[in-house]
Amino acid sequence: MKTIPHEFDPKAVVGQSLELVTFTSNSVYFEFGDAFSVTVYASFRYRLSRDGGETTDTVPVPSSAVMSLVGRTLTGSAPDAAAVLALTFEDGATLAFSTDESPYESYFVSVGGLEFAV
Repeated sequence: MKTIPHEFDPKAVVGQSLELVTFTSNSVYFEFGDAFSVTVYASFRYRLSRDGGETTDTVPVPSSAVMSLVGRTLTGSAPDAAAVLALTFEDGATLAFSTDESPYESYFVSVGGLEFAV
C-alpha cells in the first residue's frame, strides 16, 4: 500500500508559492521554490477557485489550465491515509496528488531534506 511517510510535516510547505509547472511526455513537475516540489507520473486534481469545478488531468497532459495556479501561495497542506496530498492556496484554489492502482509511483515529493515516492 502506498503511503505518505509520517516524517512529512504538512506545515513545512505552508507559505510556499507555486513558481513553476513543467510538462513532459511522462510527468508534470510542480516547483514551489527551492524547498518543495512534486513530480506527478499519474494524475492530479485541481480547482482554480474556491467555487470552481474540479478538474482531473492525467499524464501525459495534452493541455491544462493548472498553470493558472503559478504565483499563488499555499495556506494549507493535508496528507491523508489514502496517500492523497491536498494543497490549498490563499484564494481557496486547490491542488491534489493521489495514487492510482498501478504498482508504480504516482508522484514524487521533495521537501526540505525529505524525499519520498507515493
